[in-house]
Amino acid sequence: MTELLKIERIDVERFGGWQARTLQIPDQPLIVIHGANEAGKSTLAELVTWLLVGPSGSAANAQRFGAPGETIGGTLSGTLGDIELVATGRFKVLRAGAPNDNGLEVRAERSLDAAQWRERLGGVDPQVFSAIYRLWGEQLHQGESIEGQLSRVALGALSGRRDVHGLIVDLRREVTAITSARGRNAESVTTIATRIAEIEREIGAASANAEMHLDLARQCSELEQQRIEIASTLSQLRLRSEVIGQVLALLTELDGVDRAQRERAGLEQVSDEWMALIEDPGLVSAAVTEMHAATERSNRLAAQAAAVLEPAGLDQESVEALALGTAEMLSVSAEVSALRTAQEAVAAIASQREAERSELDRCHQRLAAAVARMPDAEIGDIAQMRLGGTERAAIAAAIATWEAAYRSAAVSEVQSLEANDRAAVTEREVARLSTAWEVFGTGNDAEAWFASPGSGGGERSGGLWWLSPVLVMVIAAVAVAVGQPIVGAGSAVVALIVGWLAVSGRRRAPLSGDQHAAMMEVAARLIAIKRQHADEVTAAERIADVCRRDLDHRERSRDDLVRHCSEFGLPIAATTPGIAASQIAAVDSIIDAHQQLSTVRSRLAGLETGHAAALEQVRLAGERVRTSADAAGVPTVAALETLDALLPDYGRAQAAWAALVAARRSERTAIDRFEQLIADLPEQVRGWRPERIAERAGELHTVNELRRDLDQDIAQITARIDARRAADEALGELLDRGHSEAELRTMVTEISEQITALSAASARISEEIGTLGGRLTELRRVDRLGALAVERGTLDERSDELAVEALVAVVTERILRSVAEEYERQHQPALISATERMARSVAPQWTAVLVRAAGDDHSEVVVSQRDQPPIPSAQLSTGARSLLYLALRIAMAEHDAEQRSVTVPLICDDPLVHLDDDRAESAFQLLRVASGSGRQVIVFTCHERTVRTARAAGAAIVEI
Repeated sequence: MTELLKIERIDVERFGGWQARTLQIPDQPLIVIHGANEAGKSTLAELVTWLLVGPSGSAANAQRFGAPGETIGGTLSGTLGDIELVATGRFKVLRAGAPNDNGLEVRAERSLDAAQWRERLGGVDPQVFSAIYRLWGEQLHQGESIEGQLSRVALGALSGRRDVHGLIVDLRREVTAITSARGRNAESVTTIATRIAEIEREIGAASANAEMHLDLARQCSELEQQRIEIASTLSQLRLRSEVIGQVLALLTELDGVDRAQRERAGLEQVSDEWMALIEDPGLVSAAVTEMHAATERSNRLAAQAAAVLEPAGLDQESVEALALGTAEMLSVSAEVSALRTAQEAVAAIASQREAERSELDRCHQRLAAAVARMPDAEIGDIAQMRLGGTERAAIAAAIATWEAAYRSAAVSEVQSLEANDRAAVTEREVARLSTAWEVFGTGNDAEAWFASPGSGGGERSGGLWWLSPVLVMVIAAVAVAVGQPIVGAGSAVVALIVGWLAVSGRRRAPLSGDQHAAMMEVAARLIAIKRQHADEVTAAERIADVCRRDLDHRERSRDDLVRHCSEFGLPIAATTPGIAASQIAAVDSIIDAHQQLSTVRSRLAGLETGHAAALEQVRLAGERVRTSADAAGVPTVAALETLDALLPDYGRAQAAWAALVAARRSERTAIDRFEQLIADLPEQVRGWRPERIAERAGELHTVNELRRDLDQDIAQITARIDARRAADEALGELLDRGHSEAELRTMVTEISEQITALSAASARISEEIGTLGGRLTELRRVDRLGALAVERGTLDERSDELAVEALVAVVTERILRSVAEEYERQHQPALISATERMARSVAPQWTAVLVRAAGDDHSEVVVSQRDQPPIPSAQLSTGARSLLYLALRIAMAEHDAEQRSVTVPLICDDPLVHLDDDRAESAFQLLRVASGSGRQVIVFTCHERTVRTARAAGAAIVEI
């Protein structure tokens, strides 16, 4: 029965001018796909061919549909008979050489590569498909490849015949040649009979070796099966050895956990009083340093104050009551203060300027950090961007869609793995229960036994068969306990006899209740788990389909984001949604940093102007100090800001004392701060030197950090081991058994020895297979049986033909001519007969289409018309020749489908382009007739004339 291949949908990923497009094919046998000129119809037809039978053509042909290094292709969905078909092709375009067909994968009940798929189609490859099933107008116009196909078919059909017209001329000479052998190589009825006798003798000799040939072939098959079983065992042993090696590695990590735990247990315990300090031991050290520095400064200022007070003759009370009241001193002090204020303003502005310069550096750093995430971007272009709300919303939506698709694909992949794991678990349970069922030895499977009338169980022997011997044993034990050993011994003997009888009676029972219950339980569980396994396999396949769709959606979502970013001029190139979001954030950072950089530069320019004005104020204040000092009679000094140091001794004493008071206040503050830090420590610890307390806090901080590091290491190793257990059931089972390292290494050695022995056995079997193959070659005469039978049939047929020709030769010339012409018509190849039938349905004025031998190595097609001599196809008009070749191609397709038992769709690319309107309408009926048997015929065209004709013929129209 011929299988029908139908196309339902074409999903184009990237092919020529097509990208991310889907074309739904109507569920009708005749479909016309219409589009404007240069709309990509021929490109789409080429993609359908690649997805059906694999890529064809040269590298230059492939580069018409993609650049070198680019991956092109798509997905074709449909049916093959009752089987769902999905063909996915992703072909890499090469600089030299056609794309490899390993990019084609077909799912039809099972996964097939390109070679397996073409074998499934009966050997339809790209060359066969292009020569028979791919029709385009230019090919039908020229027809060279069709003529070549026709020549091979016709010469085979006409092989051994003379031209009928030449036969009339050489009639009598040929009669003699047909009936007798005139030469060594002559072909006649006599020579054919001689050759048939030789074939009979050779067939007898070859048949004698047939039985031995079959026996050796059977031995080869059995040895090959043994070699396959050994290979399976070797695979299992290698997997077991690998798992043991992983367990040995994990034992090393477990030793590391034990060492870390022992080291942690040996660490010093930290009391709660120290916890607040050791979190940041630098605070204690800083407080101690500050306290010592404040004390040192206080002592130094005390010495300085004493040196000033003593020359001035002032004591503490007098210096505390001192107040400068003279106008001259106040005036100078005021002007000096004004000078210092101006200098401080200059310093403040200079400080602000440095701060702004630091901010400028930070802006540059932020800009550089953002640019680092966009290394290939043009910073100037990004800085000038102004993304509005619409653009940001579109990009955010695209990222969100991609991220959702990314998560969905990840979830689907996990779910697919889990579904496969569940199916594997139930499959193992089915195997286990099947083994348990075989123990009962029923000879049937559980389902058959469960459904059989005998599953109700045999005669039961009673569940309390053991009660009597047990009661007698109890009586014996009681007798011994109360001091009656004789009674006890007698009871024991009775218990043994009763027990033996009970056991014997139970063994003689056909089927006990416990056995029947066990069989019922195992059978019920086995049937249920088989059903569960079938459901889980179906669910796993359904989840796998969802996973593939999610992966496709993820890729399309990423392409949408790239397209949005490209529309807005954003140079985004990301492999994950997180990277894309980071790059979008980097764009915003570049824009913000660039704007802030401009703002800081503006503020810095303002500070430069302010700094110049402040310097002018310092100059004016210095002039006022000089004027005030001159009025007070103060000598001229180089540094005006130090004039207050030359004031009377009272002023110096007052300043020195004020500095001392401030230093003592700072000292007290530092001491209070340190005492507050150590307030929670025990009293004896607070009595330590401050340096010792700070040192102890650092030591405990180190201990605490080491404890944290060890805890983290233990947790990480434990989590890693648990993950390995969960991921590999066999590894977890070995760990749970608690084997030592020596035992595991012994197991590895034993497995290696088994592998070596099995490998040697496999090599011996291969050697035996080679020996048997040599003996089979010696008996190769058996293989000649088929060829001899075919040759004999051919000779019989040829003998019959020669006999007919000899009979015809004795008829008169006039009758012979008429009979010969009729014979020529009736003995055309089936392909030409079908072509004639189709062509005459469109061109009724043609009376016949014949193929004639035009020489020793080629043939020609001729067309007969009413009252006209036959016309060779090369002399026909363009339209007539196209019509003839269209009919011939459809006939070739029908003949090829019968040979292969697969009906492949016809892919037509403007096949009517060279026909006039009348003949185009009639020729289209040939395509309609071709689709009448259910074959799918897909016509690509840009002509409105073809669309009108197709619509009138009831074809489905698809616009692209």
